[in-house]
Amino acid sequence: MIEPAAEAVQQADIFVIIGTSLNVYPAAGLISYTKPHIPIYLIDPGAVNTNGYYKIEHIMKGASDGMKELTEILSSHNNWTTSAQQLMCNRTTADVRLHISCCAA
Repeated sequence: MIEPAAEAVQQADIFVIIGTSLNVYPAAGLISYTKPHIPIYLIDPGAVNTNGYYKIEHIMKGASDGMKELTEILSSHNNWTTSAQQLMCNRTTADVRLHISCCAA
């Protein structure tokens, strides 16, 4: 069952993790499928040990407030916003997918 999620992660240009301690497997292992150098954001109000293995921007807030902050962060990256807008203009709704993995901590 994890294979479709791992394939989606391998294609992602950004990876967002919401509400997990990164200790619940197999979902916590999805981070290892990310492409090198893509932005990785973790939204969780608690301290999370990433073992320094990944460059993760930790937004220490609950899911709702954390998503608001992430939206602000992404919209402040003008080149990312422009690229995302171009991507959306060049793809159909079926081509654009949002994959969310949610785990209980």
